Amino acid sequence: MMVHQLDEIAKLAMQQALQESQAQAQAQAQTPAQVPSQLQNLPAANPQPRIDGIRIPEIQKYSGESGRFRAFTAEIKRQFWARPDVFQSDHNKIWFISSHLAGHAALWFDNLIDTQSPLLSDFKGFENEFQKRFSDPGHQARAITQ
Repeated sequence: MMVHQLDEIAKLAMQQALQESQAQAQAQAQTPAQVPSQLQNLPAANPQPRIDGIRIPEIQKYSGESGRFRAFTAEIKRQFWARPDVFQSDHNKIWFISSHLAGHAALWFDNLIDTQSPLLSDFKGFENEFQKRFSDPGHQARAITQ
């Protein structure tokens, strides 16, 4: 009989621990993630953001294809132009670009973070390196000859 009581106590203890664990997980899921104040005003990298009621087209993620480089950078520049108040800092510009990278381009950016590259705080330097790394090298030559 004592063994049976111990089994019941063990079951109750396990159930209580499970319930507490589930309640804790649910509470964490309901707590909104803290966003750094400098990033709170950035447009989200999700479909169809709006600025002053105007629907902004989604920017397709860029994975490093040289043939898409010009189109991608043009889309990014239009975002910067549309929201100069948000994209005043080099950090916000670089963060916004990085949030639209995938594949090879995202791996390149992750390496910048891993190595604490000074390019992460210098937009002009970042832009130049990004262009050297991913743009179509024949584009300028073709533009000159046309």
